[in-house]
Amino acid sequence: ADGVGTAARFNWPYGIVVDAHGIIYVSDYRNHCIRKVTPADWTVSTLCGKNEPSFDDGAAAVARFSCPRGLALDMNGNLIVADSDNHCIRKVAPSDGRVSTVAGSRAGGYAGQGCADSEAAAARFNEPSAVAVDGNNTILVADRHNHRLRMIAGEGAMVTTLAGS
Repeated sequence: ADGVGTAARFNWPYGIVVDAHGIIYVSDYRNHCIRKVTPADWTVSTLCGKNEPSFDDGAAAVARFSCPRGLALDMNGNLIVADSDNHCIRKVAPSDGRVSTVAGSRAGGYAGQGCADSEAAAARFNEPSAVAVDGNNTILVADRHNHRLRMIAGEGAMVTTLAGS
């Protein structure tokens, strides 16, 4: 539940990142949403997502996640989210909570069963758990059940394996 300080409720807060303005973003794993914490008064609000697992891109009010885990910020200030149970990497605009899919086809794929490197929209992850963004705005993904470190080198780019098998 949204609220101020200890009145707010999380259900398995997982990933956490702080932007250049000190705003804290938290992936609320079991509430299937991304939360925003304003440190001036510790107000917790839901940026996007809803307390039900699903998948939808779009405006904050309609966007849905399924067990979001890792969070990172790209060089433009967008949140990058490892949407674990949707097997996707998502992008959230912090200004309005609009969500789009960066990579992943929502069909989880194990090694040898379709997780081959491919164009971002067709890529298959299996419960991605962590994300990071490097100085070139390249997204790095810990592809948990595929036991791989993968890379997305820009919007619509190829997803490639850097390490693991």
